[in-house]
Amino acid sequence: MKAMLFSITESEGKFGHNLQPLHDELAKYIGNLNLSHLVKDVQCSAATRYGEEVSTKAQAFQAHKSSLLIARTLGHVLLPSED
Repeated sequence: MKAMLFSITESEGKFGHNLQPLHDELAKYIGNLNLSHLVKDVQCSAATRYGEEVSTKAQAFQAHKSSLLIARTLGHVLLPSED
């Protein structure tokens, strides 16, 4: 999402690990983009990222699956420079 946003706006922005604001910013440039349900699956806490909190195998699988669906969906988006 960050790379796509950069290719559209040429601005890196400061989104850190919070994916929802990144999604929302990208949605301003891509009509009908609504991947919030997938972003919610992928988003994890800092404690989980640094191993202080454990996620279940089911949560990890769902996060991975959702991240692939996000990549697949964005892979079908035509950027302004590509049309």
